[in-house]
Amino acid sequence: MLFRIGDFSKFTRISIRMLRHYDKIGILKPTRIDKYTNYRLYSVDQIPIVNKIQVLKEMGFSLSEILKLMKNNLDSEQLLILLENRKREIKLQIKNQKEKLLRVNSTIKFISEENYIMDYDITVKSIPEYRVICLRDTITT
Repeated sequence: MLFRIGDFSKFTRISIRMLRHYDKIGILKPTRIDKYTNYRLYSVDQIPIVNKIQVLKEMGFSLSEILKLMKNNLDSEQLLILLENRKREIKLQIKNQKEKLLRVNSTIKFISEENYIMDYDITVKSIPEYRVICLRDTITT
């Protein structure tokens, strides 16, 4: 059974615009395109593919990465390796974000406790004229 793009969009909860984009980049081509109406027609068999794309997107894979995964038709072992790599990347991002949060919190604490005010006293002074020697080290390549 084939569904027009609008119906397939409703079933999969993927916008028509995104389905057209998937077709354009080659990640999910319609099963058939009607030669008279140019309607994109999708099959029930493509619903698991859409679900796989959505799961990979939710895990942070880009569409170009998903396209490579789909084209390579990875087995379970290869997919596990990719997911472990993704897990490491996410953990590193979390670590970096936690470090940023610590810096922000310490700055907030510093400003709050010290009643930190950026108050500068600027004094302009005149000094007598004198000669200065400056040596420059020039590097030529």
